[in-house]
Amino acid sequence: DQVMLGERLMLCPVVEPGATSRRILLPPGHWHDFWSPQTWQGPGEIEYPAPLDRLPLLVRGGTVLPLGPVMQSIPVVHSLDVLDWHFWPPDPSHGILYDDDGCTQAYKQGAYSLTRYYVQDQDDHLLVHISAAQGGFPEQPEERRIRLVLHRAQPAREVRLNDQPMSGWEYNPERQELVIDLRCSTSQDTILEIPI
Repeated sequence: DQVMLGERLMLCPVVEPGATSRRILLPPGHWHDFWSPQTWQGPGEIEYPAPLDRLPLLVRGGTVLPLGPVMQSIPVVHSLDVLDWHFWPPDPSHGILYDDDGCTQAYKQGAYSLTRYYVQDQDDHLLVHISAAQGGFPEQPEERRIRLVLHRAQPAREVRLNDQPMSGWEYNPERQELVIDLRCSTSQDTILEIPI
């Protein structure tokens, strides 16, 4: 009754009436609780607390998970003005963001873009690299608003954006999260350096 959603998320629903926890079998690797700073090393078995208001969801280490805003439904014409990109260690982690106009089939004629991104540890700092979009479409924005959430992060002394100190970031010690709000050009690479 545990289900993998792709290669990176493991959904573990509570299927016994009245249960307040459940047993989860962990495959090899690092596994992070989606809802809290808890982390486990697999293979193994854990007892996971499962209150009624929280579905057990685990994230494989090295995952990058782009998320859009909560919506009741997706309208025909829409754009995701702000994206949340969640990164879980260990690094390196990487991915590709696919984007198109969201309402036509122009992507079949090549009207779409791909943005590559990765995170890696480099000696005494963390490097986040977001590439310029490859390809494009008429409605593609010139810049994209991104909220990076680095889970299980250490407190940062500073964050450098394209080799310049930046503001617009905060560290939450209770959740062990470094949250960075930025605007990325879709035509140029964006590079963040975070001394750790």
